[in-house]
Amino acid sequence: MPSMVRGTIAVSLASVRMQRIECSGLTQRSDSREAISRTLQETGLALVLSSIVLVLGFSILWVSNFPTNRTFGALVSATVVFALIGDLLLLPALLHLHGWR
Repeated sequence: MPSMVRGTIAVSLASVRMQRIECSGLTQRSDSREAISRTLQETGLALVLSSIVLVLGFSILWVSNFPTNRTFGALVSATVVFALIGDLLLLPALLHLHGWR
């Protein structure tokens, strides 16, 4: 059960962020480097702040006496951090290598 919830949260975070990058006009611009740069300028701060808020919110579970809650809080927090790293570093690099147009 906890892994199903964790997976749902991770997929939801990734899909919402991916939609934002795609909807920002990345497919309409001719230069992928400029499109990726502009998208990160427009959404980068929001991604970082939302990730910080999520990690802080789920880190409250780390002090729980119930081991399942501690594990859930730690894993969701780690998932959010890795999603942020992927959004800021991996996704733009892959989109640039792919030659997204």
